[in-house]
Amino acid sequence: MSASARTLLSRITTVSAAGTCLLAAACSGTSSAAGHPAQDSPRPTRHIVSYQVDGHGTADITWSGTSGGTATGVTLPWHRTGQRSDGTRGVTLTVVLGRTGGKATCSLTVDGRRVGTSLAQGSYGRAACTTQATATARGNAASDA
Repeated sequence: MSASARTLLSRITTVSAAGTCLLAAACSGTSSAAGHPAQDSPRPTRHIVSYQVDGHGTADITWSGTSGGTATGVTLPWHRTGQRSDGTRGVTLTVVLGRTGGKATCSLTVDGRRVGTSLAQGSYGRAACTTQATATARGNAASDA
């Protein structure tokens, strides 16, 4: 093959590769082969998460999924609300009753829909409410009383 034929073949290959990159970018929702986001990219959906512990007496409470935190020796009932985006880790609420025991129910609500509840009772009774995916608002509850 002559030198001019090799040069022409090289240019055709380069143009073909560039066209493939631009086509891939168009199909993937980016505005250029450089991967810049397209103007119509959706923003993450924000969800309202409510943590609730009903009962009487005192408890140690731990929550995560929004800002998270721990409260020790809290007088019940207790409530906290926060916001989170789709695609972030699950939401958890854990309650541990004190030595004198009692009864407490924890519950998680996402966008007004209850996604988990659990009961703690007795001395050092435990309850845990969790949900894995905020976007689907699917949840499960576990009790360890």
